[in-house]
Amino acid sequence: MMDLTKFTKIEGLKSDKDLVFLGLSTCGFCKRARKYLDEQGWTYHFVDIDKLDREERIALKQDVKSRIAPDLLYPFLIINDSEFVKGFKKDQWEDKLS
Repeated sequence: MMDLTKFTKIEGLKSDKDLVFLGLSTCGFCKRARKYLDEQGWTYHFVDIDKLDREERIALKQDVKSRIAPDLLYPFLIINDSEFVKGFKKDQWEDKLS
């Protein structure tokens, strides 16, 4: 898995899945997706990609693209380092997280 030292950990009551959230600080869908995770009580790690320095941003994107998905769409949720959800559609997230 990518180095989580640059990520912020949000503690919740649900922690049976390893969740990593990639978003943008200016993205409305990203804010709604994080609110959903918070309301559902999930523990997750997150980072706003646009707040990383250039080298970190490039390295993180390359890692995700090579291991998980060839294209990124924000918000991007990685589940157990093997599954992912792109964009925020509440019903799709509910299905993946149930």
